[in-house]
Amino acid sequence: MHQFCVDNDLYFEFHSYHFLVKNYSGNVLHQGYLHDGLYQFTNKSSLPQAFSCVRSHEWHRRLGHASASVVNQILSTLPFPVEKNKTHNVCPECQMAKIRDLPFKTSTFVSLNPLDLIFIDVWGPASMPSTSSVKYYVSFLDDYSKFL
Repeated sequence: MHQFCVDNDLYFEFHSYHFLVKNYSGNVLHQGYLHDGLYQFTNKSSLPQAFSCVRSHEWHRRLGHASASVVNQILSTLPFPVEKNKTHNVCPECQMAKIRDLPFKTSTFVSLNPLDLIFIDVWGPASMPSTSSVKYYVSFLDDYSKFL
């Protein structure tokens, strides 16, 4: 529930026989009812409207920093209404990835065989871990074959 509230900028309001999902403007986005001692999130008559406030910038991060058009295309396939990006927010990670370092000094070394020279790059920690809890990424590039 906590992550759902954080991701969607909303809160739950529980009562003895029903609950409400509201945004911070006080608008009710979804209402569920108590059934057999459990609060049911959806009912059979409608789709859960609380999903309409899913933030697409969170999906941008979860989908590997995909472009706004890709995120919007994926979100349009969901079986419930989702608010899409109308403006493209600047993602700090995407901006950092575009920064160019100063160029390396010119090298006269020429790789004559595979594995003569290997370039290694470590990236991380990621602000949002992968589904397997990975926060760092390592890449190896062979100068001779350009195999990554």
